Amino acid sequence: MDGIAAYQVPELIEVASCNVYKGGFQLLTELIEWADIIHYHYHYHYHYHYHYHYHYPGHSKTFYTSCWLRGLEKTIVTYHSDIIRQQTLLKLYRPMKLAFLGDVDVIVATSPAYLDSGPLSQKYQPKVEVIPLGLSKGTLPDRPDKEVVDLWREKLGEGFFFFSGVLRYYKGLDVQIRAAVLSGLKVVIAGAGFEWDKLQQQKELLGAENVHLLGRITDDDKSALISLSRAMVLPSYVRSEAFGVSLLEGMFYSKPLITAELDTGVNYVNEDRVTDMKVDAQSSRGLAHAMLELDGDPELAHNMGQAARRRYENFLPGGRSVKTTLSYIND
Repeated sequence: MDGIAAYQVPELIEVASCNVYKGGFQLLTELIEWADIIHYHYHYHYHYHYHYHYHYPGHSKTFYTSCWLRGLEKTIVTYHSDIIRQQTLLKLYRPMKLAFLGDVDVIVATSPAYLDSGPLSQKYQPKVEVIPLGLSKGTLPDRPDKEVVDLWREKLGEGFFFFSGVLRYYKGLDVQIRAAVLSGLKVVIAGAGFEWDKLQQQKELLGAENVHLLGRITDDDKSALISLSRAMVLPSYVRSEAFGVSLLEGMFYSKPLITAELDTGVNYVNEDRVTDMKVDAQSSRGLAHAMLELDGDPELAHNMGQAARRRYENFLPGGRSVKTTLSYIND
């Protein structure tokens, strides 16, 4: 894919969100012999997922993985999130975690907020670099497909409040459904995940006809829906939401944001009352109030959306994060 070779192996079992694959270690061994650099992605480094490598002129051959292998000459890890939910297993896993972070050469935090509020700022500060996430060029079209936009406008109208992402427990989507009931405003939730059945049941129990659960959608659908929305909403309330890439997608299309107050990259991505409306975590009333304010003041929503786009262009383009990561990898 664009000069990148990708490898996949069959999954055998998943335990505590960790996947075990058939033939994974054999493939790892072969790729490690080829690579100059190993790039881990934490917190999933103790299992192996998708493995890929690239070799661009002027850059070292790099292998991306999520399985920890010791004794390598040059290693870098992108620290995406703390382990939050599996606290019992974390007690058993903690010695491996500390050994792993102590073993790698460079640790990349995705935002200064997550670095300052978590364990990285204490013990590993000397080898931590902050490189914010971004959207790669071409991830989203500058203008959504008109036919797709027209199709969704006919189905859902426009000016709704939009969530896009995996349906996980910490996303706060139950709060968003209750906020929809309180406000009477249209909410559209796109994505699949373990929370689907629970959210569907909640919608039916509350009689929330103004909530639309779409399930999995295509990238073209997502671009069209963002363009039709009043604002992007991310009501996540746990540190598992370390950054919120969907917020970047909303900013790319000049949309205001509504987020819950979190001491993570969610606070770094946006600015309260400038690019987004921050509300108390797990507060359906606070979320409903923010939705009503943006719905009732189109000029405010427009100005915040424009500010969101400017912040995206100035601080959060994907090319910056890729180039900065490559500079550390090849230093």
